[in-house]
Amino acid sequence: MAILASRDKKLLLCDIYQWIMDNYPYFKSKDKNWRNSVRHNLSLNECFVKAGRSDSGKGHYWAIHPANYQDFSKGDYHRRRARRRIRRVAGQLACPLLPPAYLPHRPGATPCWCCPPPYLPCLPARVYWSWAALPARRALPLPLPLPLPLSLPLPIQVPSLM
Repeated sequence: MAILASRDKKLLLCDIYQWIMDNYPYFKSKDKNWRNSVRHNLSLNECFVKAGRSDSGKGHYWAIHPANYQDFSKGDYHRRRARRRIRRVAGQLACPLLPPAYLPHRPGATPCWCCPPPYLPCLPARVYWSWAALPARRALPLPLPLPLPLSLPLPIQVPSLM
């Protein structure tokens, strides 16, 4: 609900906490253990995705996965239905529909990691967002193969005692 109420449809964790305390006074007076539940639900529920780092670099923005946005905006927060929908959408399209700019092996590609393109449902939320959050890396050269001996040693024969 906090994310839907925000202007940019994404919030930092501390802003989500603040929204909860502002809208539900019960949480202002309680100890802060409820924050663990919020953090746990954001990270384990596939309906929520990390949407880039904050300007200060001290936290991630959280957003609603595009496959779930319509349900959430209608007030339907059922997790099971949302998870099935992500899987169903993921099975309908194939990854070859990705534009070349979003392929990880293309040098010089600079896709926007904070928001997936609308035609990216072929990747489950966790796969896309975890891959997108990785820093760009240069390909490391493969190690040289170990040299093989030119001739293999002959097997040792043990004389029988009988």
